[in-house]
Amino acid sequence: MKIELAVAAGLLVSAMPHVAEAGWRPLSQDAIETATFDGWQSAVQDANAVASAARQDDTAPTVRPIENATGVPAQDSDIAADPASAQAPASHIEDVAVTGEPGLTIASPAFSTDLPDQAGLETVDEPTQPDPFLIRLQILLDRAHASPGAIDGFDGENTRKAVAAYEAMRGLPEDGQVDPDLWVILSLDQGKATKTYTITQKDTEARFVGHIPDDYGELAKMEWLGYKSPVEMFAERFHMDEDLLLAMNPEADLMAVGTQILVADVGEAPVTKVAHIVVDKERGEPRCI
Repeated sequence: MKIELAVAAGLLVSAMPHVAEAGWRPLSQDAIETATFDGWQSAVQDANAVASAARQDDTAPTVRPIENATGVPAQDSDIAADPASAQAPASHIEDVAVTGEPGLTIASPAFSTDLPDQAGLETVDEPTQPDPFLIRLQILLDRAHASPGAIDGFDGENTRKAVAAYEAMRGLPEDGQVDPDLWVILSLDQGKATKTYTITQKDTEARFVGHIPDDYGELAKMEWLGYKSPVEMFAERFHMDEDLLLAMNPEADLMAVGTQILVADVGEAPVTKVAHIVVDKERGEPRCI
């Protein structure tokens, strides 16, 4: 774990303004705080229905590994195997490289001007934007000391493990699934999931390392360990994914005293003394009791 304060010498990094590499849309406090279990469940059911319909759609073009592309016009057998290709003569079907995915090609009519790209290959059942309800859920789990890992607004194994841990803490059936009973207990009297933090002079005086090597030998030679940027510093302080921090503060200057940023309200660190530690081999995780 990186030290909380970046001290000694280093590279001062400007924070005007940062851009989320993931391309996530800006997220407001209202969108997160008003997200409900019922709304999320309805959205999940709709997405599953769309995904199911898409899987049964036999008009979708075939995507192939590029090493199988020969450049030779498609034959009649290809048309039989690829219903989408039947809409054009075999001689007019080409394997077109997918922009952003150098290892794939897609069967496309030779006269088409619609070039396939990475976004076009995304499956409808794989979200590309963080879900406001899941952000709220993860923050409340973290605040209850059932950490879901970095708060990012996406469902995943860490979130399900955190849900199971919270269920165990509350004497609920441990299935790792978010249901009405769990949500009622988790959200009861918890208050807002987010808060506003005002950047201080001390924050702006932090210094950052320009590069942290992957090699442990090289890492050991460093005089001190610090954060690589103010984004990383604030994201770790509030247990957030860096891109989520940026999505919640798209125009914020993170190195200006007085700047107010929207962050996860994860509460205070636990102070209860750990009696013993249990290593759950089946789940592959330790538990502090």
